[in-house]
Amino acid sequence: MSESMLLPTPGEPEQKRLPTVYFIDDSATMREVIKIAFRRENINVVTCGDARSALAQFEQNPPDVVITDVIMPDQDGYSVCSEIKQHPEFGHIPVVLMSGVVNKSVADKTVREWHAVLMRVEHAAEAAR
Repeated sequence: MSESMLLPTPGEPEQKRLPTVYFIDDSATMREVIKIAFRRENINVVTCGDARSALAQFEQNPPDVVITDVIMPDQDGYSVCSEIKQHPEFGHIPVVLMSGVVNKSVADKTVREWHAVLMRVEHAAEAAR
């Protein structure tokens, strides 16, 4: 399941490709918060409830960046990141790991295995206002 929100700038030529951000999170609330947060930006936002539906769209609508929740039921954010980074065509795409639950174990794994920064989301609905 995925939703796309294309936000063109008035008067912009149609041939110019807008940057595309994929947001993968099993929380419908978080997907809505991201759409609200990016509403005024000149960005194509594709929200997906799971990794499979996001990855299936990459060929047709490639992302410029992927933001994914770390803790999801079917495929966690670490494996999403790994799959993207190992793909010959999409391995260059930045992946942001995000979680509302960050403890020392999650943070250590992120730094140790991915040499990445984990973004903790607190009060996301308030931040989007």
